[in-house]
Amino acid sequence: MDENKEMDELFEDETPEESAAEEITEPETEEVDDGEETDGKGDEPAAEGDGKDAPEKKDTGKDELAKIKEELDALRDARAADKKAADARVSALLKSMGYADEDSYWAEKKGITPEAYRKQKSDEEAVAQARQIVSQQKYAKMAAEDLAVLKAAGFIDSDVDHIGKIDNARQYAEYRENKDLSPIEAYRAVNGAKLEERAAQAARSHAGGKDHLTPHRSRPGANKGSVMSAAEREMFKSLLHTDDDKAVEAAWKRAHAQ
Repeated sequence: MDENKEMDELFEDETPEESAAEEITEPETEEVDDGEETDGKGDEPAAEGDGKDAPEKKDTGKDELAKIKEELDALRDARAADKKAADARVSALLKSMGYADEDSYWAEKKGITPEAYRKQKSDEEAVAQARQIVSQQKYAKMAAEDLAVLKAAGFIDSDVDHIGKIDNARQYAEYRENKDLSPIEAYRAVNGAKLEERAAQAARSHAGGKDHLTPHRSRPGANKGSVMSAAEREMFKSLLHTDDDKAVEAAWKRAHAQ
C-alpha cells in the first residue's frame, strides 16, 4: 500500500469531534497540525512518513565485504593473542628452568654463549635471505630467457609479458626444473596438442589461399587416400619446430580433415 495514500486516508477518516478534542488537549500543536492538514496544493511541509526522509537502501555487497573484513581482522587478532599467550608460557617455563630467554636455552644446548648463538642465528638468517634473493634472480632470468625463446619459436603471442601466463605454466615449470628439458621441449610436452592444432590451422589457411589455382578434385588431401608431400612435411616441421614424424603427421591430418 502506498505510504502517502495511507497517511491521507488517516486524515480523511478523522471526525470533527476528534479534531476538536485535539485542539483542546494539545493547543500548542495547532499551527503544526493545520499546516499538515492541507489539501495537497501549493508548498506544504512533507507529512511524516511520506518517504522523503526514508533511509537509503544499503549496498548489501559492501555490507558483506565489511562483515568478511571484520571476521578476518577478528581472526588475526585471535591468532596474535594466542601467539602472545604461548610466548608468555614459554618465557615463564624458561625462567622457571633458570634461562633468561630462548636464546640462552639453545646456546647451552649447542655449548656456546648466548652472544655467539645470536650471531650464528643472525648469520644463518642472512645466508638464507641471500639464497632466496639469488634464487629469485635466477628464476627471473630464466623466465625472461624462456619467454624470448618461445616467442622466437612462434609458440606464444608477442604480447605475453611473463612466462607464468603461458598455458599450463605450472606443469611447464616442473618439466623445466625436474626433467631438465629445454624451453621448446618443455612447452611441446605440455602444450603439444595446441601446437599441432595451430600448425594445422596455418596449413589450412595456406591451402585455402590457393584454392582458386587448384581444382577441388585435384587438391592434395581432397581424396581419402592422399598422402603428405615432402614439401608439406617440411612445412609442418618448420611450424612445429620438431622432427617428430608422429607430431607432424597428426598436425597434417588435422589440416586435411574433411
